[in-house]
Amino acid sequence: LLHYLVINLNCQRFRDSGFEYIKFYVWGTLVIYIASFVIIVAEDFACDGFGMPLFLIWYFATFSLLLLAPPDSNSLNK
Repeated sequence: LLHYLVINLNCQRFRDSGFEYIKFYVWGTLVIYIASFVIIVAEDFACDGFGMPLFLIWYFATFSLLLLAPPDSNSLNK
């Protein structure tokens, strides 16, 4: 449920900043989440493996990117 909310909020922020290809973000995020989960399971849930850093890098990189994303200038003029 938490990841659904994060993806939903990020999609709204992408929409507000004028990004048109939101479904690519959703599919890319799902691929990263599934790949990191598979890697975590394959590494016997070791936190020092590659799965957890992959997940965290994607999670915080997306957050940082959206934190700096400007709002769509067209929506401000309405």
